[in-house]
Formats: sequence, structure tokens, C-alpha cells
Amino acid sequence: MSAARKKKVLWNTSIGKVEVVQQCYLTRKRRREPSHRIHPLEDFSRIRNKGYSKRCQKLVSDLAIEQSFAQSAQRLKEHHGLDMNSTTVRRITIAVARLARQANQRLPPTQQNRQAKSLVEFDGGMVPLVEAEGQLDRRKARKCLWAELRVGSTQKVGDVDWKYVSSFSSVDDVGDQMRALLERQMGWTPESTLYGIGDGAKWIVEQMERIAGSNFVYTVDLFHLCDYFSGAVAAWTTTTREEVGRLKVLAKDGKIGEVVKELRERTHNYPEHEGLTSCIKYIENRPGQFNYDSIAKMGLPVGSGKIESTNKHLIQKRLKLSGAWWRRENAKNMAELRVLRANGGWEYLWQGDFSHLAEKRAA
Repeated sequence: MSAARKKKVLWNTSIGKVEVVQQCYLTRKRRREPSHRIHPLEDFSRIRNKGYSKRCQKLVSDLAIEQSFAQSAQRLKEHHGLDMNSTTVRRITIAVARLARQANQRLPPTQQNRQAKSLVEFDGGMVPLVEAEGQLDRRKARKCLWAELRVGSTQKVGDVDWKYVSSFSSVDDVGDQMRALLERQMGWTPESTLYGIGDGAKWIVEQMERIAGSNFVYTVDLFHLCDYFSGAVAAWTTTTREEVGRLKVLAKDGKIGEVVKELRERTHNYPEHEGLTSCIKYIENRPGQFNYDSIAKMGLPVGSGKIESTNKHLIQKRLKLSGAWWRRENAKNMAELRVLRANGGWEYLWQGDFSHLAEKRAA
């Protein structure tokens, strides 16, 4: 082994840039074999030249999953004295986000009551995406579109904490994620009852049936039903608020049959009113899903406001910034990263080795 030239190693940390001069060495086992260069600092540590420390990557990602990459770069400069452009912030955050799905699946199970009853809500929201056809000039071949990102939230009945899942894939994928989350984190078993509430979309009921079989109770969001009431009462009155309120009270008291009977009698005078017929079809196509009186006695909500707010604060807050368009893979990974932190797995994500992500070619 013989000494070779010295080499500078630049390492970006949470307190600024660190520059170290290391002595390199040449080693050769036999005379005619090519020599091998040894870089002691890089070969025997987790430091990479022009790389970023784990704490630095954590700091960057922590800011960038809550606000735009450009704003995150400004905050890093303002509050931490780190001079980093928005492209670097984006590269680091996207590289970290690629690990979020696996981390979500590996979260350690929590000790819960195995007969716990759980409340589940599903919904979907549109996310702006950009796709490019071909590899030469993507600016000319790009296509902007909107795609649905499905979100699910669950809570153990009587608890205050919520857990989340998200998926750009099929409805079965978000259903499978929810079942795994229920079993590992919420203490749910197929023998315990699963309660759901939503806007009445068929895919939500189908996924709950896939998860719990026949052991589930699904309720249509009361305020979504009131939207149909509003369209129906417009057939015979102009004071819609009072009439909707009256029908709402009947529905909450478990008298949805009386509501349908009254609406059918109204069709004799207004046979072609679209709002009236739509409301009747909506109720009759969802038998057993308007049991507001029974779930209210159990202290369960009659509205799906939780999943609506989840769409806003968990997904739209970051993925629907003004002027932001995402590649599908990046949007999926960013949503997974936000879900991971909302589920309490942020520190668990950073237990591994992130030195390889700090290299520029990792982007």
C-alpha cells in the first residue's frame, strides 16, 4: 500500500457545509494487477462526497412535505442558514418519499383490544398530473390531466387517533391497505363489527364488504342525503330550508320509510320533476344505509366530515398547490410520505441508512 494524492470531501449537514481533506491510498496485491484506490473516509463511513447527512435530509423533507420546494428552500436559508436551491430540495424529498410505502407496510403493530370496533371512511379527490409521451422533447409531448387519489381514514370507536391510507391504483388496493392497517394498528378482527360512513358511492360499500364480509354497518352521510332532499322539495315549495329540515328530522329519527312514502305521493302532482325522482332512486337503491337513529345512540357520527377534511389537510394542502403539476409516481410517493407522518411513522422512517440517498445520482 502506498500513499496517493489527497482528495477533498464536501459534506452537507444541518449546520452547514463541512469540508475534509482525506489521504487516499493505492493498494496492489500483485505486481501486474491494476492498483485499487482506497478512500478511507468514504469507504469506511457513511459520508459521501457532495452528499447530505441524514439529519439534513430529514430537515429538508420535513419542510418540503408541507410547502412548495421553493418555499422550503427559502425557509432553510432563513431559519437554518442552509443555502440550497429548490431543485436540490425536490430531489432529496422525492428520494425520501420513495421509501414511504414500504415504511408504512412495516410499521410495528400496536397492542390494541382485538375485539375493538372501528369506524372507516373513504373518499376520493382529484390531483393534477402531467405526463409526457416520448423521450426527446417532453415539453412538446406533455399532457396535463386530473387523476383520482383515493383516501381512507379509520378510528377505533371511543378513541381520538385516526390512521390513514391512500392509493392511485385500483379501489381494491386502497381496500387491501385499509384491511392491513385495521389488523395491525387498530386491533380489528373479522369477528368485530366495522362501521362506515360516506357519500353512498358503490365502490366504498364494496370495499367494506371485501374487508369485513357481512359484519359491517354502512351509513350514508346525512348531509349528503340533505342535498338530495333540497333538490326534491324544490318541486312543491320555495322555502326549501324548512322542508329539508323537516325531512332531515324524520330521517334522523329512523323514519326514512315515511320520507320515501311522502316523496312518492308528491310524484303524482310532479311526475317529471328530476330532483324528486332522483332523491327517491337514491334512497331506494341503498336499503339499510340510513340508520341514523341507531348509530347516533352508539355515539358514532352521522356525517363524513372527517374524510372530507382529511382530503384537504392531508392531500390537497400539498398536492394541489397553485400551479403545481405532478408526475404520477412522485404524487403517489408524496401522498404516501404524508400518510406515513400522519400515522405516526415519521421517526420510524429515519431509522435506516440514508447515505445512499444523499448522492446526486439517486434522483
